[in-house]
Amino acid sequence: MVEPFYMIQLQLPARLVFQTLPDAHARISSDDGYRLHALLVGLFGEASPKPFWFRQSGRQVEVLGYANQDAGALMDQARLFGAPALVTELEGHLHAKPVPTIPVGQRLGFQVNVLPTVRTCNRFVQRKGAEMDAWLAASLAHEEGSPALDRGVVYMNWFRAAMERQGGMRLETISLHAMRGVQLARRRRDRSFARVEQREVVFHGTLETTDAELFRALLRRGMGRHRAFGFGMLRLAPPGPQEA
Repeated sequence: MVEPFYMIQLQLPARLVFQTLPDAHARISSDDGYRLHALLVGLFGEASPKPFWFRQSGRQVEVLGYANQDAGALMDQARLFGAPALVTELEGHLHAKPVPTIPVGQRLGFQVNVLPTVRTCNRFVQRKGAEMDAWLAASLAHEEGSPALDRGVVYMNWFRAAMERQGGMRLETISLHAMRGVQLARRRRDRSFARVEQREVVFHGTLETTDAELFRALLRRGMGRHRAFGFGMLRLAPPGPQEA
C-alpha cells in the first residue's frame, strides 16, 4: 500500500510570521526561512511540513509544503499547540490535497529553490564532512592555469547529479532561473546561533517519470540540504512544449 502524503497550502499575515524576535534570537532576524520553520514547528510539532516553499505577497505569507497529515489533522495540532492569534488567522486558510501517484512516462514541469552544497574536507576546511558551496568546492579543487569555472555550469552539474542520485525520473530540460546570496542562521552544538552565507539557486525545467515509487519518494524528501527551512521542494507544473 502506498503511504499517503499531502500538499499543504496556508496563508498567514506577515506581521505574525515575521514579528520581532526575542533578544536571544536576534541573530536569526534576517533568516525568514528559519523563523518560518520555528513558527510551523510551534503550530504543528513533528507533523510540520517538510520540505516547504514560501513567498511574501503584500501583507500575506503563502506556504506550500509536503506533510504526512491532511488539513484537518494539522488544524487539530495547531489548536492544541499554537498561539491563539496564529490559530485564529489559520482557520479557513489551511488547505491540503492528497499527492497522487504519478504514472511512469508522465512529463512534468518543475521549479525548485536549492542550496547547492557538497560535503568536503580539504586544506581549507579541516572538519570532516563540512558543508561547502558546490562552486567554491570546485574552485578550490580546480587546477591552476585551467580555464575558469563557470558558476552556473557548476550548479547545473550539481543539480543534474543530485537528481540522478534520487532516481525515478529523467531530466529533459533544465535552466538556472535565478541565483542570489543568502544569510542563514543555524544552531551550533552548544545551541548558540551561527550565521552561514550560502548561495540560493532557482532551477526550472521539465522531466519525465521513469519509476512511480522513486519519484514519489523524491517529491516527499525534496532536494538538497536545509529542506526544513524553505529549500528543496519540487513544485510541479504543466510541462513546456517538447523539443522536436
